Amino acid sequence: MKFITFIFAATLSCSGQVVLTGPAQTSGPCSPAVSGSNNQFTIKCSGINKAQGEELLKLLNKISQNQVDPRAVIRALDEMNSRIPRLKGVLVPANDPDPLPECKSMEGQLKLVLGTNAWIEPVSENILEIGDHNKVAIRRTEKGISVDAEFSGEDQHIVARIQGNAFTLNPNNVFDVQTPDNSTLVVHSVQNGTEILNVRFSNKNTVRINAIFFLKPGVRFEVNEKGFNGIGIPGIFSVDHSCFYRSAGFQIH
Repeated sequence: MKFITFIFAATLSCSGQVVLTGPAQTSGPCSPAVSGSNNQFTIKCSGINKAQGEELLKLLNKISQNQVDPRAVIRALDEMNSRIPRLKGVLVPANDPDPLPECKSMEGQLKLVLGTNAWIEPVSENILEIGDHNKVAIRRTEKGISVDAEFSGEDQHIVARIQGNAFTLNPNNVFDVQTPDNSTLVVHSVQNGTEILNVRFSNKNTVRINAIFFLKPGVRFEVNEKGFNGIGIPGIFSVDHSCFYRSAGFQIH
């Protein structure tokens, strides 16, 4: 288990003498025990990484230096936290109109809209597979949908993996995942801001997916409102305004 250590200098405006206040006991994953004044003590916190620890230390020092009331900080954080959409592991349906009404589906059937094409009740959760390491899967439950995805870099190594709407692998923070609302998941490239994936749970039966997959330098595959577009992929066929019923997802290998 990883531990982050914080060292604080706790200085009190007394006469400079060390005042013992008796034995101190504490418990919990981030709890210090200290007795006396002008002490330096260590807090060991489990469950956070080094970068998070450094940011937490900066915040605590800022509060101390500016003599901010910690209770006011907590209240402000609670208020901001209450405004952040909560996914609870799934996307929930919005109330958008059907983005591809020409592809008819029955009540309760799941329709996945990829660009200008639709898959109704696909037989596999893997709706997009481009190459060996570029995949998007949609899983539907009674509570909503969740997204699993993999993205490969131009050298074909996996650089990011999403499972259940959250990153489980993202070396060097190459990508950033955002949830602007409870029905949308968006992935951007941190380097240039390019939108890599956009999944919108449009309504209770329809999910819209746009994506860009980078295969190697100069070669990528795009799914957007203009359809499918393979840049630098020889022999790719055009699929536009097509409806697929109970079929496998779209694959290029």
